[in-house]
Amino acid sequence: MVVSALVCGCFTGCSKAAETEKYIVENQGYVYSTYGDIGQLGEEGNYYNSDYPGKDAYEVPIFETTADLTHDGIADLISVVGYGSEPDASVDDVISNSSYGCYVKVYRGTKNGEYESHLRFISRNFHLSHAGNGTICLSKKDGLDYLLEKGKYQFYLGTSVRETEQVFCFTMPEDTVTEQLTAKLVPTSLAERMLSDGSFEKLPQSEPNDPDYSAIKRVPREESDGFSPAVRALPGHQIWSQPYKKDAHIFMEVAEGKITLDEFVTQMTDEELAHILGGQPNTGVANTFGFGNMPEYGIPNIMTADGPAGLRIEKKCGVVTTAWPCATLLACTWNPDMLYQVGAAGAAEVKENNIAVWLTPAVNIHRSPLCGRNFEYYSEDPYLTGKMASAMVKGIQSKHIAATVKHFACNNKETNRKESDSRVSERAAREIYLKAFEIIVKEADPWCIMSSYNIVNGHRTSENRELLEDILRGEWNYQGMVTTDWWTSGEHYKEVKAGNDIKMACGFPESLLRAKEAGVLTREEMEICAKRILGLILKID
Repeated sequence: MVVSALVCGCFTGCSKAAETEKYIVENQGYVYSTYGDIGQLGEEGNYYNSDYPGKDAYEVPIFETTADLTHDGIADLISVVGYGSEPDASVDDVISNSSYGCYVKVYRGTKNGEYESHLRFISRNFHLSHAGNGTICLSKKDGLDYLLEKGKYQFYLGTSVRETEQVFCFTMPEDTVTEQLTAKLVPTSLAERMLSDGSFEKLPQSEPNDPDYSAIKRVPREESDGFSPAVRALPGHQIWSQPYKKDAHIFMEVAEGKITLDEFVTQMTDEELAHILGGQPNTGVANTFGFGNMPEYGIPNIMTADGPAGLRIEKKCGVVTTAWPCATLLACTWNPDMLYQVGAAGAAEVKENNIAVWLTPAVNIHRSPLCGRNFEYYSEDPYLTGKMASAMVKGIQSKHIAATVKHFACNNKETNRKESDSRVSERAAREIYLKAFEIIVKEADPWCIMSSYNIVNGHRTSENRELLEDILRGEWNYQGMVTTDWWTSGEHYKEVKAGNDIKMACGFPESLLRAKEAGVLTREEMEICAKRILGLILKID
């Protein structure tokens, strides 16, 4: 992944703003000038050189300019400076004296029009010249573009590394940016990462976050963890003499195209909206609760059931279901067609038992053998996981049953699963932990995605707007519903604001109403979530 820019300036001893233009340099990872190779970009505290000036060196500004190096819509500051031993050194001194070093420094821009105080990039030492105009190109490999680098690509096929033959080869004539991304999920407390050569690279940091902050009084853990959804009582006369709310549009009118979903939701009170955004009691053989359940509007109670290796329902019901091979074994087939068939057969059984939402597939990455749920997950390979799970989702939804892709994201352990903080670089998140989800969203269009229990870089996933809105819905164009995992530690109103549509297994409507009254949650935000929940129900037959 690459961030790059072209910075042009007049290196003639005058300090002046330069014109800027985004540019992908041919040889990524280096800074270049017309006067030669300047060196690879480093991070603060990791400069890749031994000649960086010490604390006693004096800085001489040469010129400054701005460019959006991070592709986040905010200009970053690029500063070219000289360093020397004399406090009154001039730009001319820097140019004429080879003992004075010059550096390119980059500071990330912020939303308030200022710049971060810590360096994001710094170049190796280079020297200016009186020769005239020059060009500096900045490039950073862990930036925000997917780059297909120029060169020859050779593909081999075989039963082992010792028995292979080349089956395909092609040459990429130049570096090509295949996709531009935005800076998301920036670590708050992961200062560096180890590179392949054993050295460590400094990572950019975002502002720390208190995952337990709440603008209203939080529901105590002992009252929320494992709590079953309450039965919503209705007046007896309403059930028998007048089943639907007087003068109200009913849900069937939306299904029949007589009114829009917007019109339907607009008529609901704040209390009714808050009710829709939480889980509902079990019916039939279900054991993981449901959602919907507003008979006064004709909204059914849609049941969910767990997976992944077959349909899991209430044992006491005495219903026998099929035990399918676990996901790891299915992935070993490398056969998407077979996965489609398993998904379709499993969904038929789900439907037979009046279940509408199957809480599978689970697609977290095998990262540790100590993870207690590895059997639910497909592989250590994001691509294999994404392709196999996409086929499973297509098979499930071919029966008009909702698949639920989980656990989104960076969820690879069960110990302290609700409070553990998965600290991950932006690049690792994109290339390893999010990739399978991205493939599934773009290829299979799942109707439901489940956010995970854990914290990612200081933010609870169920409350993480960058994850659920900016990446999932913004970059990937996901149109479906997002549910929390069951009894998360997240605050319900913060989950709604982040784009987490429904809190399972139960919601806390009173908390949502308090948040709305306090001005930290809007009715519009509640309506958006309600429409996505109802939109999923409309897909079930």
